[in-house]
Amino acid sequence: MEAWTATNDGWPLLLWPIKRQVATADRIAKHKGRNPQECVSLEKRLLRKLMSK
Repeated sequence: MEAWTATNDGWPLLLWPIKRQVATADRIAKHKGRNPQECVSLEKRLLRKLMSK
């Protein structure tokens, strides 16, 4: 595997479109959140996690 296609841990680099990352974070937050405030904070946390990879 070439260096430019792999992340630090050796897995292939996955580039998600921003729109898809936001939609995924929103869906997971709505499923796991118990109230609107918790959903918003979960979505922010998930987006940070997804965009850092």
